[in-house]
Amino acid sequence: MLKFARLLTVVVAFIASTVVVRADHPTLQSVTSLTAAAPSSALIAFGSAWTPLVAGGDGTRFWRADGDEPFLGTAPQLVAVARQWGKGRILCTSRAFTTNAASNNRFQVNAHAWLRNGRPGFIRWTTSHAEQSELGYFLINFASSVGQGWLPIVGPVGTPELAATGVLYIDDPDLQFSDSERTAIMNWVAAGGGLWVNASGNRWVGAHGRTSVPEYDHPVARLLSGTGLHPVRGSITRRIDEQTIVSETNFDVLGGNALTGDLITAGDELSAIHLAQGAALAVNLTTDAALRARFTALHAVLAYPCTLGMTGDDVLTAASVCVQVYNASVGFYNHGANYHAPNAPAAFARERLWRTYIDSGLDDAAIRAQVASIAGWVNSRRTLFVDRQLMILDNQDASAAQANSILAWLSRMPAERVPLRAVTIRDFLGTASPELSLDGKGYKINVVRDRPASSSEPPFPAPYDGWLCDIFAQVTAHEVTHVLDSAYIYGNPQRAARRAALLADAGNDPLNYLRSGFEPGFFQVNQLEFIASIANQWVAESDLCFRLGKLRFDAGRRQPIEQALFFADMFSTGNTVPFFRCRKNGTISTRTATLARDAQGRIISVIDGSVAFHVTYDAQGHVATVAEVDQDCDGDGVADVDEILFLDTAADTNFDMRIDGCTGFNDINHDGVIDGSDLAWLLSRWGLLAVAAPEADLDQDGVIGGGDLAILLNNWGPVN
Repeated sequence: MLKFARLLTVVVAFIASTVVVRADHPTLQSVTSLTAAAPSSALIAFGSAWTPLVAGGDGTRFWRADGDEPFLGTAPQLVAVARQWGKGRILCTSRAFTTNAASNNRFQVNAHAWLRNGRPGFIRWTTSHAEQSELGYFLINFASSVGQGWLPIVGPVGTPELAATGVLYIDDPDLQFSDSERTAIMNWVAAGGGLWVNASGNRWVGAHGRTSVPEYDHPVARLLSGTGLHPVRGSITRRIDEQTIVSETNFDVLGGNALTGDLITAGDELSAIHLAQGAALAVNLTTDAALRARFTALHAVLAYPCTLGMTGDDVLTAASVCVQVYNASVGFYNHGANYHAPNAPAAFARERLWRTYIDSGLDDAAIRAQVASIAGWVNSRRTLFVDRQLMILDNQDASAAQANSILAWLSRMPAERVPLRAVTIRDFLGTASPELSLDGKGYKINVVRDRPASSSEPPFPAPYDGWLCDIFAQVTAHEVTHVLDSAYIYGNPQRAARRAALLADAGNDPLNYLRSGFEPGFFQVNQLEFIASIANQWVAESDLCFRLGKLRFDAGRRQPIEQALFFADMFSTGNTVPFFRCRKNGTISTRTATLARDAQGRIISVIDGSVAFHVTYDAQGHVATVAEVDQDCDGDGVADVDEILFLDTAADTNFDMRIDGCTGFNDINHDGVIDGSDLAWLLSRWGLLAVAAPEADLDQDGVIGGGDLAILLNNWGPVN
C-alpha cells in the first residue's frame, strides 16, 4: 500500500495534470496535429521513460480487431512516443504520417533533427523485412529537403551498415529481425544513433492471422524488446453519436495527459483519484465525463499486460499495482454490494481490477481460495473460481441458481478443452457503457440475465417440441460450447475438417440439422453457430438428440445422427460422455452414458441407462444403419425411456434413465425371472462387444464378461 506522504504527492500531481497542456518536446514545435492517410492503431509504451507525443482527441477510442468491446475508453489514443536509449534516441509512430500536410512535414523535420542530435551520417532505411514500400521514395525526397545523404540498407542490418548512419528508419516490417540484427541496431542507438520506427499493429495482425498472433510478436515489439514499446491490434475510432463510429485519421492531442501505458504511473493516479473522491467516486463517475474517461482509461492501462497476453515483469507489476489500488479503496472494490444503475462505470471498474489481478497469474488453488475469501465469493461462484479459475463478472447480481447452472454445465466439460476464464452478465453491470473492456487471458462469454425458471423454450422441433428447457441453461451451454468449438475443434485440423465436412454435407436444408428451426442456409451463413446450437438441445435432454437423429435417419436423412455422434465425440472422455437433462424449472441433472467404438475410433454404440443406440458405417464413413434398443424392466409393454421422459408414469429420481427400484434390466429375455435361460444367453455371448449383444452387457462396460455375470447372479430369481 502507498505510504501517505507519497500518496499525498500523487494527489497533488493528479490534480495538476487534469488540465491538458501543450508538450514542449522538440518534435512538437509548430506542430498542431498529425494526419494519417488511413486509420491508425494505437501504441502502448510501458515505463516512465517514454514521452507521449501525439494522440487522438476527445471521443477517440481503441477497438480490438477480434473483440466486441472497446479496448480502451474515451481517452487520448497514443500514436507517437519518444524516449532516450543510452546516448541515443528512439521515436515510434503508428503510421508513417508522410501525407502532404504542413503539420506532418514540420513534425518530420523536427523529429529528424531530434533523432540526429548533431550526429553525422546518412539517412538510411531497412528493406529486407517486408517493410512498407512507400517510405523509401518519401525518404529520398525528405533527405534532399533537409540536405542529408540517403542510402537504403539492402539485406541484413549489421554494424558495418550502421557505421555511417545518422538516422535509421524502419517502416512497419512484416518479418522479424534476427537476434544479431537487433543487437547491432540497439547497440548503435545506445551509442548515440537515432531510430525512427513506424508500426501498425492492426495491419500486421490482419496480414498474419487476425486471432492467431499476439501483439507481442509484432516485429517492432520484438526489435524493441526491453524498451516497453508494443504496437497493438485494432483501430482508433471516434464516436460521433450513439450510432455512428468512424475511423480516426487526425490526431491533435500533443503530450499532456495522453497515457503511455506505464503501469506504476497509472496505479498512482488511480490511488490518488480514490483518495481525492472518497465514497463519492461511484456517483461522480456517472456525472463527470472527464473523470470517467480518465478513470476507465487508467484501469485499461493496468490491464494491458494481461489483455495483450504478455508475461514476465510487466504482468507481475500489474498484479502488484492492482493490490495497491485495491488497498487505496477496499470498500470500492469489495464484492459485498451491488453498484446499481446508473453506477455502471464503478461496476465495470471493480470487475476490471479483479480480472486484471486474476489474469496476472493465480495458478495456485490455495491462493485462489484466499482471494475468493477476500472477494466474498461463496458456493458455486467460489467453486468456479478456485477449481476452474473462472470469474463471474456480474456486479455480484447473479443468483445462486445462475451460478449453479453455469457450474452444472462446466463441471462436466474438460477444462483443457474449454479454456474459459470469465462469464459476464452485462445486463447486471449497467446499461450505460463505460467503454472499459473486460477481456483478458483465455476466453470470455456473455450470458443472459434471465433467472433460472423464469423463462423457457423448446429447443427441439416436433415431435419433441413439448420438451421445455430453461433459457438461462440453454444460453450458458450455447456460449460455453462456442469456446469448445473455437479452442478444441478449430484448434485441431482433423476435428476442424470433420466439422467442415458435416456442414458441407448438410447444406442449406434445415431438416438436415439437429437444430432445424432456422431459415434455409442459416448455418452456411452463420457457421460459428453450427456446433454451439446443438448444445441447446444437448443440455435440454441429450437422449433426444439421438432420438431425433434416428427419426430423421428413418426419413432418409443421415446428417442429424452424424451431428449427434460428432457432438458426443467432442464431449467424450474415452468411452464415456456426459448426458444432461434440463426442464423449465431450471434444474440441470447429469448422468454418464457409455460409448463403444470400432477399430477406427468411431462411435458405434451409445448406451444411456435403459436405452442404447447402435450404428454402423458404410464404405464412405457415413452412418449406414441406426438401431435403438429400449429396455422394459417392469414388463408393462411400455419402454422405460418413454415412461421416464414422456409419460411421467415412472420415477427416475436419480436421473440415470432407469426406473427407480426396477431390477428388470438384468432380465435378459424379459420373461419376468432371472434364471438359467438368462445365464445361458449371457454365456453364449461371452467376450463379445456390447454392440453385438447389448441386452447382456449388464454393467455397460462395453463388453460381455465377469461384471455382467456377477450382476446376473446377484439378482437371481423373480424380477421385482
